[in-house]
Amino acid sequence: MTSPSRHLNKPRVLIANERFIARFGVDRILILLAEHLVAQGVEVSFACIRCDRAVLERISPRIAEIPLPDGIDLLSADAHVRAHLLAAWASDPVDVIVSGGWPFFEIAAHARSAGAHGVFIDAGAVPHDGMPPGALPVQRALRRLRQATLPSIDTILPISRFIQESQTEPDRGGDRGVRTVLLGSDHMALGADNGAPDDAASRILLDDLDKRISVGARPILALGRVESTGYKNSLAAFEVLRGVRRKVPEAHLLMLAGPDRLDPPPDLREHVTALPTLSDATLRAVMERCDLGVSLSLWEGFNLPIAEMQWLERPVLAYSLAAHPEVIADPWFLCGSEAEMIRKAAEILVDGFPEPIRALDRFAQFRDQFTWAVTLSQWTRAILAPWREAAPASVREASRRLILVDVSNSARDPANSGVIRVTRRLSAALTRRPDLDVLFIKWNGATGTYERLSAENQPFLSSNAGPVDWIGMTADAFGDPVSLEQVMRAADPLSASKPILLLPEVILDGSAAERVQWGRARGCRAAFLLYDMLPMYETGYVDAAVTRAFPPYLAALRESDAIYAISGFSLSECERWHRDRGETLPERREVIWLPAQFSDHPRVLQPAATSEQVNILCVSTIEPRKNHRVLIKAFQALRRRRPDLPVNLHLVGNLYVGAEKLALWVRLAAEADDRIVWHGILSDAAIAEQYARTTFTVYPSLVEGFGLPIMESLWMGRPCLCHEGGVMAELAADGGCLPVNMTSVAEVSAALEQMAVNGALREVLNRQVFTRRIDTWQTYGNAISARLKEL
Repeated sequence: MTSPSRHLNKPRVLIANERFIARFGVDRILILLAEHLVAQGVEVSFACIRCDRAVLERISPRIAEIPLPDGIDLLSADAHVRAHLLAAWASDPVDVIVSGGWPFFEIAAHARSAGAHGVFIDAGAVPHDGMPPGALPVQRALRRLRQATLPSIDTILPISRFIQESQTEPDRGGDRGVRTVLLGSDHMALGADNGAPDDAASRILLDDLDKRISVGARPILALGRVESTGYKNSLAAFEVLRGVRRKVPEAHLLMLAGPDRLDPPPDLREHVTALPTLSDATLRAVMERCDLGVSLSLWEGFNLPIAEMQWLERPVLAYSLAAHPEVIADPWFLCGSEAEMIRKAAEILVDGFPEPIRALDRFAQFRDQFTWAVTLSQWTRAILAPWREAAPASVREASRRLILVDVSNSARDPANSGVIRVTRRLSAALTRRPDLDVLFIKWNGATGTYERLSAENQPFLSSNAGPVDWIGMTADAFGDPVSLEQVMRAADPLSASKPILLLPEVILDGSAAERVQWGRARGCRAAFLLYDMLPMYETGYVDAAVTRAFPPYLAALRESDAIYAISGFSLSECERWHRDRGETLPERREVIWLPAQFSDHPRVLQPAATSEQVNILCVSTIEPRKNHRVLIKAFQALRRRRPDLPVNLHLVGNLYVGAEKLALWVRLAAEADDRIVWHGILSDAAIAEQYARTTFTVYPSLVEGFGLPIMESLWMGRPCLCHEGGVMAELAADGGCLPVNMTSVAEVSAALEQMAVNGALREVLNRQVFTRRIDTWQTYGNAISARLKEL
């Protein structure tokens, strides 16, 4: 696609959108992108139908406003723009076009025909529910246009995982070239309009608000501009205010009506203020004065107003749907109903939000994650990657990059818990990639160096749907010993990229930094998977030796080129720990959520067969934080309370080193009750048989980096009872789970009973299980592979 000679000049990027009006939606984020690219030395130009030229001219004089013929329909307009730009590129080519959507879908899809690379920043297509009938034909035409063009666009950058899963991948037909990049939220602090409001109207508005507050008003801001119909659900704010005022009469609602008239219900008129269109500075001043923000929206591809208010460390309540779980500062702020939103709003106004949110510094974590510096850096890497790759496309597509995967533990441990399961399944997915050569290695602590796997190691690695060490086995077939260095020298000569040392296991023997240095000495990039920060923040549940060994491991992470965290919770905790100590993490760090596929088993989409017995399954290592003691006590309480119930508790999992006393307690409990069975270590095939006989599962763990058994249960078609806090709450938010306070024996016992006897409840959860989007290990492997290619 790109010839080496083109690299003598600056990269040329065309940013295209229907309009460029600085303070609105996609317009705003594309202008931020343009400013960032110019600062990176990129030659930026614009194409649009209409714009505020003064805004764009501050960035680039190269602005093409493309006139549309009168009466042209939506699809023809997109084709007209494609023809116009292709003709222009004949004499004035570009390297990359970044499209914000219509009418630049077709040109992004046809960019390769002109030697350019097409990029689409996907903010999603709005839902049709509640839309005026006259607008539906246009929106349906837009969806058809997306479906026709997205398969041909080279790179697509959805603004949330929700958009990726619900629109980008279905419209594109897969995840090739797709990468979610969450938006930043600090733009109001970055722009020129970030000082104190100085116009008379704004000062009057803020003075009026200050007067209300001085006499006791508790302002609540309804986020987003008021829309009387559609998914924004704006007018539902009146009912929320009415409910909150029953408990907090001082509550006062602010609504962003813009130029439109707002007509509150008669009983609320004195308690609602309609705000006009505000500058960034004035809106920020309003947010800073509010006790709370609420979003009533029933669909959002990201919800920038939530992010903006949380950046100011103001709590926001929103419904637990669409992209909200990705954007919200803490899962407690998500609401399942209007009644829950009213209850939590009143709690915040009376007592503030829960202390753990403050103790965990959730808003600081949010500010670390949702910065435009991070977003723009990730976008820039994706946009310029094709230009920076000097090799011709035909060579680039045929070459294979060498990936060294450290499987030191997975190649010798017969168990398949947690980290080892992830390592095996990820490694298997990477070996299926035609653009990678995957070589498995293990660390030799005695010699301080890596070596290839032995014939004794290979069966351990390939067990439980793990990978086959094809390169190692091929090297062994030559008969004479072949060293690791010899295999590395035989890497694909067409690949100009440096090899990568991938470290997917947790290294606690003090050698993590030495392993990274080994890779550096051989020209390797280094990338880590990050699972959790439990040894630092949950020391009561972790063996003291692990806690002591963890800081040296974190020091090695800091020296790496990239960190890929398995959950947003884990990454935010890691950033918090390093921020508190003044340490710097690699710029390339992001969340790539684990998938949920159990082993290589096909997904189960049928409920458990009808049985007189209620079989409860818990798949988890036996260790204190997994909370087996509360689970078993709750089960024993249920048996005493309901001896008539034919319930059985099956425990599957290995003993964790250091938890011998707990394991003895579990064994004695099982010996005392024949309805409690501890199976110990089982193969994946045997666990699949357990799932087939299971009515529902329970995962009692209190603290996790991810909580893989929860998602594996859903993959195997069984609803799960899990903890209501931490990352477990994030996993439960999308359905198929019943969250409960796992610290309470009484509450867990009651929940076990409900799951056992309430068929209607299980039916609802089953429906959620069977309709929930769940990724495969290959999807995860493809995502990791895409990131590795950027190193």
